[in-house]
Amino acid sequence: MTRVLVVEDEELVRANIVDLLEAEGYETQEASDGEQALHLIWQNPPDLILCDVRMPKLDGFALLSRLSQEPRLRAIPFIFLTARVGREDQRLGMNLGADDYITKPFTRKDLLTAVQRRLEKHRQISETAVHHHAHTVEQALNDLPDDLMAPLQHLLLLSQTLMDTTALPAHVGQIRAQGRELYKTTRQLLKSVRHFVLLNRLLQLKEDLKEVHALRRLVTGSAHEVIREIALSFAEQGERRDDLEVELEPVSLVMGEEWLVNLLECGLEWVFSRSPYGEKITLTGKVLSASRYDLRLSYSPIHPLAEEFFPSSFPDKKPLSFHLMQIILELHEGSFTFTPGPAQSQFRFSLKSQSGERSVFHV
Repeated sequence: MTRVLVVEDEELVRANIVDLLEAEGYETQEASDGEQALHLIWQNPPDLILCDVRMPKLDGFALLSRLSQEPRLRAIPFIFLTARVGREDQRLGMNLGADDYITKPFTRKDLLTAVQRRLEKHRQISETAVHHHAHTVEQALNDLPDDLMAPLQHLLLLSQTLMDTTALPAHVGQIRAQGRELYKTTRQLLKSVRHFVLLNRLLQLKEDLKEVHALRRLVTGSAHEVIREIALSFAEQGERRDDLEVELEPVSLVMGEEWLVNLLECGLEWVFSRSPYGEKITLTGKVLSASRYDLRLSYSPIHPLAEEFFPSSFPDKKPLSFHLMQIILELHEGSFTFTPGPAQSQFRFSLKSQSGERSVFHV
């Protein structure tokens, strides 16, 4: 049943609206001010909100402003109820994301028409979003055979070579080289499997508002040290310690360490696999403000022409690692851009931070 939250400080007006909606088969919730409404919305988000503009404690504009800051709540259809609509008030409401205004006094038809129209529009938008979500999952699943089968086939060939005594290389160094290739291919396969598992976990997490809210309360103190350790680990695994330059300002990030590690691994795996041995990889981090940290990861590409035309390579098909980074950052109120180029390509991450000291952490 469709649930409508009615936020109105005048008890008689609120009761009349609730009676009218319930007579039409809607489930209702009531709040006499914005603070009470916000508490109800967090507990159990409604399908639509009818809200008075002028109220005590937290007025309609302030309530809508709070909701607009939350990705999972900003999409709820929001209709203002007001005795008068000045041009400035209407502009403010629309800029905050209001879907409609109903001027008091209003008729039964006015109210029901506005509610039905906005619910139908929201249903259409939701169906489009679900289709996009399904498309992302379908695309990832379509890529699964290639991501898994190619490394598996390579593993089989290497295993057969090592098992066949007639084809066994005479030189021990060649056996060691075969072992390194086997290890590299196995890591590639393991990375693909982990990425698909992580994608499934993220897509489920996005649907749970309470989990998202809890996620955004996690903080990684001295996050610059975590970033440095992960980057150095990647460099040492690829025997490229001398290629990596790290210069990070100290920061505490509003992101749990687990998710910070997942984010960095996606970016670093991409960079180290697409930059040649001996070329510099730079990782820099700067505190832009008390709440924003700028992290940049730059490298010279192995294939400059392919890198230059990267945007046109997949206009509708981003690599899975890009999808993962995007979702992780959206959940933590951050973002990233990727700027490819023939001489240098760069990831730029905008991360939510807590204030900290400004000395430079350099390796």
